[in-house]
Amino acid sequence: MGYLLTTAHAGSPLVSAGLIPILVELLRLRTKKALRNIPKAVSFLDSLIYNVQNAFQVLTSAKGLDVVVGLVSDEVKPSLEEAGTGKGIPDEYKSSTTDFKTGFHRQQTPKTPLKFMQHMMAQSGGNVDRLLRNTNDSPKLHSAPKLVNGVIRGSNIWSTVVDIFSAFIHKEPTSCAVIHEAGLSHALLETVTGRSGLAEEEAKRKKDEGDRGVVVDNASTAAAADVGDEPIEEGSTPSESNDKGKAKEDEPLEDRKKELPPRLHALAAGIMPSIDSIGSIPTAFGAICLNESSLELFQTSGASETFFEIFESTDHIQCLTEHELASLLVS
Repeated sequence: MGYLLTTAHAGSPLVSAGLIPILVELLRLRTKKALRNIPKAVSFLDSLIYNVQNAFQVLTSAKGLDVVVGLVSDEVKPSLEEAGTGKGIPDEYKSSTTDFKTGFHRQQTPKTPLKFMQHMMAQSGGNVDRLLRNTNDSPKLHSAPKLVNGVIRGSNIWSTVVDIFSAFIHKEPTSCAVIHEAGLSHALLETVTGRSGLAEEEAKRKKDEGDRGVVVDNASTAAAADVGDEPIEEGSTPSESNDKGKAKEDEPLEDRKKELPPRLHALAAGIMPSIDSIGSIPTAFGAICLNESSLELFQTSGASETFFEIFESTDHIQCLTEHELASLLVS
C-alpha cells in the first residue's frame, strides 16, 4: 500500500476511489488502537498530497486540514498528563533520538501531523497558501504554546513547531499579530530563556505606558539627545576631550575589562543540545522581530543573550562541532 501511494499512476486512482476521506475519518478516532495507526495514515496522506495533483483539493473538501489541526490540539492534554504521571519513556532509556518524556505513541501522534503540515507549506500555487493561512485563525491554535516544551516533546517536535512558526510568519507577515496574540511568541521565548510570565510583564508594561502617556516636547528631546554624551571637562576644548576618549580606547584590554558577575544558572538550559533545535532558533528570532510588539518582547526577554550561551556550554559546543553547525550559524 505504501509503495502504491508513491507512484502517480496508482495514486490517482486511489484518490478517485475515495481513499483520502477514509483516512481523514481515521484521524478523527481517538481510541488506543487508532493511536497506533494514525502516524501511518498521516504518512499515506503525505505521499498522496506530494504525488497526486488534485489530492490537496480533495483533502480540503473532506475538512482534512481542520482534522489534522484538531488531532495535534487534542493530543496536547493527554501527553502532558502522561509525562506528568511518569508513564512515558524512563530516563535510563533516553538517548539523542528519544529525548522526550511522553510515551512513544503519544510522541509519534503529533509528530507526523506536524511534519505533514511542514511539507504542505513547502507547496505553493492555487489555494494552498490561502487555505493554510486560514489555519492560523483556528481557535485550536491557542493550544500551540503548550507544544513548545522541548523537555516533554523532545527536540524533533520542538524544532518542527518552531520551523512551522517561522515559515508561517515569513510567508505571511500579517499572521505575526495573530500568532503573537495566541501566545506562541511568549511560549517560545520562555522556553529558550527559561523565564516565565513574559505575557504578564508585557501586559503590565503596556498598561504603564497607557497610564503614563506619551509626552514629547523640545526639552525632553534635547535631554534624550544629551544622554550618553561624554561631558567636556572644564578648561578643555572638544578636540582635547576626543583625544582623551581615544586614549581610553587604546588602553590594554586587561585594564578596561569589567568583572562579570558569576552565573547562577545553567548555560542555555532552555535550548536542547540538538542540531535541529539550535538550527531552528535564529530563524524563529528573525520571524518574531518582524512585528513591533513582538520585537519589543524579544528585546526585553533576554533571549539573544541566552542563545549565545550555547558557545559556552560544553554539551552545546560538542553538538556544534560534531555536526558542523557552527559554520551554518555564522552564515
